[in-house]
Amino acid sequence: MDSVTRTVHGSSLADVAWIDDDGGIRACGAVVLLWGETPAIAFSYAYADLARSIAAAPQAAFAFTETRSTSSTFVPGAITGRPALVEDYDGSTFTEELLEQELRRHPPARVFADSVLLRREHWWYLPRLIVTLDVEALRSLPPRTGQGPTSSDAKRPLAVEYLLAVSVDGRLQTHLVRAAESGSSRALLLEPVAGGALPRGRAVLAGQDASFPDRQQWSTWQYRGFCTGSSPDSTETGAVLEVAEAPEPGSSGLEPVPTVWQRMRREQKYGKACRQGVAEAERRLA
Repeated sequence: MDSVTRTVHGSSLADVAWIDDDGGIRACGAVVLLWGETPAIAFSYAYADLARSIAAAPQAAFAFTETRSTSSTFVPGAITGRPALVEDYDGSTFTEELLEQELRRHPPARVFADSVLLRREHWWYLPRLIVTLDVEALRSLPPRTGQGPTSSDAKRPLAVEYLLAVSVDGRLQTHLVRAAESGSSRALLLEPVAGGALPRGRAVLAGQDASFPDRQQWSTWQYRGFCTGSSPDSTETGAVLEVAEAPEPGSSGLEPVPTVWQRMRREQKYGKACRQGVAEAERRLA
């Protein structure tokens, strides 16, 4: 098992960052699977726009720093490369190559696809947009430790640690950082967990949290802006993120535990979005 395979195979949640069509950086959370030896994310058609946005990027990074619910093979790190899209309209590739991994590593999937009967009932869950990554580099990253500063405002907590992705000459650089408030709502102080200088450029600060091991709650949020980079004339390794886009108040941090009714409504809404996405794909094929 090579280093990339070991990192992906043993992981639980990943941060995904990519360069969008205007040169900005975006991020989301994902469960990265292995299609043979190729890292891949299998998006349902409810997330078709997201999948296509990542696949159209000139470069993407999958970062693995979450240590909860990982296997003994897990080694933290980040892989970067060129993404590509495979549309699995009937779900056959996903079912044969990736479903078993998803059921094992993403418990919420079991509600829809843990048996033949469930897969027949939730047929719309199987068609996928599979985003693969042609890996160009593997970078070592420290694991998230759960240590670090938090916001004084409980409604807008800062993640204990964030994945920082910075675009430098059209290439993504990734770092695990701690973030702290600066006294300004438009700036965050960044400190690299592993030390070393932080780069300068357009950036995203990606945070996520989940309930383990069931993962029924899973929240992601991001700050987008410009990273000033570490000063070359100073021994300090920190930098500032000049925030251009921040999460809505109250949207950072783990969401509250949903009621049974809320969970049912969420599943119904998700199923409707998947069916609509599949129908749109079928119309394009016709």
